[in-house]
Amino acid sequence: TTASYSDYGITASKDGTLYWVTELNNGLIYTIAVRRQKQDGTIETLQTLLTTTLSSSPQNTAKPCIAVLKDGSIIVTFFNYTNIDVVNLFVWRSSDGGDTWQEISRRALVDNYIDVSASTGNHLDTANLIVSDDIITLVVGIRSKITSLGDNKMVQFVSRDNGTS
Repeated sequence: TTASYSDYGITASKDGTLYWVTELNNGLIYTIAVRRQKQDGTIETLQTLLTTTLSSSPQNTAKPCIAVLKDGSIIVTFFNYTNIDVVNLFVWRSSDGGDTWQEISRRALVDNYIDVSASTGNHLDTANLIVSDDIITLVVGIRSKITSLGDNKMVQFVSRDNGTS
């Protein structure tokens, strides 16, 4: 099996440092990792946030996102891998330029999960984090698995407290 990258997110800090989060699929092994490159520097792997082996292909890929917040901290989000009918959101944060990471939540979409059931759910097509002052918005493009509906939607989830909730 050849390893391949499914999705990624990228951002830059005020000093020009690039940060990105990637989703690597190697057979049924899925890995979410964060990397950094300072200006004219080498690429550093900062943290592997998740490595999991699944028994079969998941209903969706993780759609990882990354953003630098107003206070300089870095936030990463990605959807959990599931073979059940709903997904939820993992959230990680670094307050020191990516040197250390703290898991904030594995269920950030409490009571707002996304239905990805095989017969009536949605495909997760895209995800982006948008930051404005202390407001973080996750925008997700979804598409109905019922092709006759032709139902494409954009859904958004908002944190108004700099990612605390």
